Amino acid sequence: MLADTPDIVRYIYANYSGAEKIVEIGIGSEDSVYRTLKREMDAEILAVDIQPSGESIFDDIFEPDLNQYQGASLIYSIRPNPELISALRKIAQAVGANLLIRPLSTDSFHKPESMKLVNFGKAVLWVEVR
Repeated sequence: MLADTPDIVRYIYANYSGAEKIVEIGIGSEDSVYRTLKREMDAEILAVDIQPSGESIFDDIFEPDLNQYQGASLIYSIRPNPELISALRKIAQAVGANLLIRPLSTDSFHKPESMKLVNFGKAVLWVEVR
């Protein structure tokens, strides 16, 4: 678990408690935010990855199946590689969802200008609101 997982979850819960659907993209093996949201929120929580495992499902975000994201209020990604950020933004824009990225600490120079920097407890997040 990442040290800021509780704060990421608190931010999502504080801002999206009424959401019907939330999607994590690129879940990989660090699924603590996803698991906590599944347990604590009354919403559909979906996880996608190019190499799905466990409960996650397949999607290639460079050729996304937008049906998987329809109805999402929030799309988020934990520590995505910088080359994925533009694809994440395109998916969120296409379905009208807000986008939250928890970047790697060294990725500050990759933050798109349209994304707002949010400090929430220990969590440093980039947020793009539709």
